[in-house]
Amino acid sequence: MTNIRNRPTPARGPIGWPRMATILSTVLALLALASTTVHAKEPSPSVTTLPSAHDFATTVERLEQAIADEGLTLLTTIDHAANAANVELELRPTTVFLFGNPRAGTPLMQAAPTFGLDLPQRMLVWEDEDGDVFVTWRAPTVLAHEHGLAPDQAPLPNVAALLETLARTAAGAP
Repeated sequence: MTNIRNRPTPARGPIGWPRMATILSTVLALLALASTTVHAKEPSPSVTTLPSAHDFATTVERLEQAIADEGLTLLTTIDHAANAANVELELRPTTVFLFGNPRAGTPLMQAAPTFGLDLPQRMLVWEDEDGDVFVTWRAPTVLAHEHGLAPDQAPLPNVAALLETLARTAAGAP
């Protein structure tokens, strides 16, 4: 049995069109992949991030209190860092809050049932590698487009304003 690695390489002549097309398509595919990877690091226009003036624990406490103060239902929090630790992985502090108000969400799902994919509302508190803390959320007025609704569909503008208020309260931003 002959080892493939020991076979002599045939001499190559000029590059013909079929080979050039293959090389070109490979290069274009790699460029597209590299471009996608770069863009994947950029947040979507529907994602808003606000820096917090507080440490992670304080920001989390303030967001939880702000949700309660607004009369919203806090359904759960997901501590991604604790979940990562449970499988012996490390993750900087990262907690998602799921909360809402059926009086606001139900009309949206009546108008577009697919909006249920983005409800209840979510807000993320996270810490970066420098120890800076941020509050991040998705703008419901931008999400409306994904579900075939106008951005001014009631109650989207009010929900958007409320999310910003919650984030600013949690972050200690003016």
